[in-house]
Amino acid sequence: MKAPRGQRGVPANAGLAFTGDAASKIAAFAVVALCARLLPLEEFAHLGVALAALTVLTCLVDAGVATVIVRDCAARTDRARAFMRASIPVRVPLVVLACVAGIAWGLSVGDLWLGVATAVAAVAAAWSLSLTALFRATQDLAPEAIQKSCVAGATVGAAVILAVESGRAATVVGALATALGLSLVPLWISARRRLRPPGERIPPTGVMRAALPFGLMAFATLLYYRLGTLVLGATGSAATTGSYTIASTLAFGLLMVPNAITSGLLPRLGAQEVEAEQLETARSALRWTIAVCGLISVLFAIVAPYVLRYGFAPRYEDALAPLLVLLAGTVVIGINGVLGTVLIVRRRTSIVSLQVGASLAVNAGLAVALVPRFGANGAAISTLITELIALAILTAATLRFAPGLLMRPPAARRALIPRVGADAHNEAGL
Repeated sequence: MKAPRGQRGVPANAGLAFTGDAASKIAAFAVVALCARLLPLEEFAHLGVALAALTVLTCLVDAGVATVIVRDCAARTDRARAFMRASIPVRVPLVVLACVAGIAWGLSVGDLWLGVATAVAAVAAAWSLSLTALFRATQDLAPEAIQKSCVAGATVGAAVILAVESGRAATVVGALATALGLSLVPLWISARRRLRPPGERIPPTGVMRAALPFGLMAFATLLYYRLGTLVLGATGSAATTGSYTIASTLAFGLLMVPNAITSGLLPRLGAQEVEAEQLETARSALRWTIAVCGLISVLFAIVAPYVLRYGFAPRYEDALAPLLVLLAGTVVIGINGVLGTVLIVRRRTSIVSLQVGASLAVNAGLAVALVPRFGANGAAISTLITELIALAILTAATLRFAPGLLMRPPAARRALIPRVGADAHNEAGL
């Protein structure tokens, strides 16, 4: 179905989301690959933990506001800025909490500036999510793609120079924080020009009620994705932590494909009011997710040994085994993303919350049991098992609340019955 004038359809927005996400993931790969060679082993391990903590703290400060802006303001974009403004007093305490956590972690590893840089980068990244959500609500992901591409280029260039000059993880994370902070200015200026001023006042309590479930889900999801790195950083050696940092960076980097699809899918489904149109759009997204994720997982598994051998230092060749395990879960993660998006649009947030909570509990238990014994392989196995359990929960919920997504529509089944009967008669010679 063609998008309304002034908006972009799912394919166009998915392409833009992929462009921005690809720039971010390629930059992350470049930074990790180069720092693996340029930084001392212990500093590289600290960098891996810092990047993991950064993503978790970003979700904490975002508090689900970006998701609610996209879901609830896609049909009424005049409310987007009002919702953004009302979220500020709710998130100020979260900003303080993120800063305290970053400083405490920095002191624990003996590098205060690394903790400060991690916290600042997380706060800037969270506000970046909120600003780009304003454009997602209008079904235009072009500003987000431009911003991510610019931040990616600036971060890679600055990180390489600083890693060579200082040999410290803190300067690399500081470069990312600076690039993210500077990118907020043009985003805000563009949002003020393109979106109408708030026409109504939304109470902060309303923001908290709407956003809190999504904030908790996002925080829990990112926590269990990064829990392996965090547990390894606390219990494992620098070499093991570094190997898993490389494996997770490569494997999770490939998630830019399913993430691009769901990024374009959520605002589109939120703007569609006819159930049949929603299901048709979601089925198409699910088919593309399975096909593309399966293909890229197989292809990358084939080239992975060469990527590790020539892209990173020889001391990180042990990353191959956990990388292959994580690649096996790429298709599952992609499917879970589409199913979760559909359930969110259907206002079944409690089910998705239950799935995320169960996933976090399972992953935490597995990480505690497997990581100290099996190291990076244990962290990867924990993630794969967690995603399979999440798939079972989401599939059961989708079959109940959106059965048309996974089952052939009734009309199509009825049309198939006479045809099958006719074919049987023809084969019998009747």
